[in-house]
Amino acid sequence: WFRGEKPAPVVNGTPIKIGAILPLTGPIASAGEFAKEGIELAVEDLKAEGKAVEVSFEDYGYDSKNAVSVFNKLKTTSDPDALIVFGTNGAMPLSPLVNADQLPMLGLLAAVNYSTLDDYTYRMFGSADFEAKFASDVLVDQLGKKKIAVMYLNNDYGQSALTAFKKHIGDRATVVAEEGSAPGTADYRSQLTKIKATNPDGIFLATLYREAGTILKQAKEMGINVPFMCGQPCDAPELFTTAGPAAEGLLVTAPTNKANVDFIETYTKKYQQDFLSYITVRHYDAIKVLSFVSEACESDDYSGPCLKKQLDDVTNFPGLSYQINFDQNGDINDQFTIQIAKGGKYVPYQQ
Repeated sequence: WFRGEKPAPVVNGTPIKIGAILPLTGPIASAGEFAKEGIELAVEDLKAEGKAVEVSFEDYGYDSKNAVSVFNKLKTTSDPDALIVFGTNGAMPLSPLVNADQLPMLGLLAAVNYSTLDDYTYRMFGSADFEAKFASDVLVDQLGKKKIAVMYLNNDYGQSALTAFKKHIGDRATVVAEEGSAPGTADYRSQLTKIKATNPDGIFLATLYREAGTILKQAKEMGINVPFMCGQPCDAPELFTTAGPAAEGLLVTAPTNKANVDFIETYTKKYQQDFLSYITVRHYDAIKVLSFVSEACESDDYSGPCLKKQLDDVTNFPGLSYQINFDQNGDINDQFTIQIAKGGKYVPYQQ
C-alpha cells in the first residue's frame, strides 16, 4: 500500500467492466455507501498496481423492481463483464437473469435460496443458514437458552433465516413464538406483547438494523429484558442511533472483519469514518477477486464462461479478512464471530 505522491501508474490491457448495483438510496442507503467505498478503494489499489478495471454504479434503492430496471440499463449502457450486487432485494430477482446471460454475479446477501449448484451466482458472505447455525449454537450451547422467540422480516432473508434457525435448533430448545413483519414496520408492540406472553429466555432477530433498533427500543419500554441476538444485518452503527441505550447487551453474529492496518488507516482518512463495516471489506474483496480471475480471461474478452471457470477454481485467495474459497454452490467460506453492544459500539463477546 502506498498513498503518498508518486507518478500515476500506467494501466495496461483491456479493462474488465463491472456493474455495481447497490442500494444507495432507500432503507439501507448507509450500507450501500459502505459497499461503494469498498469498491472505490479496490479500484484505486488495482490502478496503482497497473491493473485495468472499470466500475459502473447503479442505485436500485433496495427495490426488487428497480434492480431489474437498472440491470437492463447497465446491459445497454456499459455491457458489463460481471456484476456485484448488494442485498437480497437486488440479487434474488437478478439471479435467473444473469444465469440466462451467463454473466457472473457476486452477491452480498444471506437468503438461503440464492445458493444453487454450478451456476453464475456467487456469494460474498455467509448464508442465512450458516448464520442461523452459528446463532443457535451460541444461544443454546453457550448461553443455555431453552425457550427462544424469533422476530423476522417477511422477505427472502427473514423467512430463510427463520427456517434455518428452527432447523438448527432442532430438539435442543423450543421456538416458543414466531412473529413476522414487513420491512420498514414502525410499531412492533403487538408482536412483542405476544412474545412476552410466551415467557422466552432469548429472542433472535432476523431483521435489518433499522427494524432491530426499533424492536429493541420498544421491547425495553415494555419491560422485556431477556437477551437479544441479531443476524449480520444488525452489524451497523445506525442501530445505535435508533435503539439508544436499549441496544446495550445485544449480541450480533458478525462476519470476520479483520483488515490490515494500512487499509484501516487509508479508509479512515479517506472517508472520515471510525467504523469499518464488513460490507466495505467484502466489496473490496469482490472487486479484487474479479480482477484476479479476469487475468486468465482477457484474451477471451472476459467471457462469462471463462470468468465462471476461474471463479470456480479460486483457492485460498488472500482477502482482507481471510483466505477466500467458493464451494460448488458459489457460496463463500465466510466465518462468524460474536459481538456484543457496549457503550454505543460493538466489541468482541467474551462469556
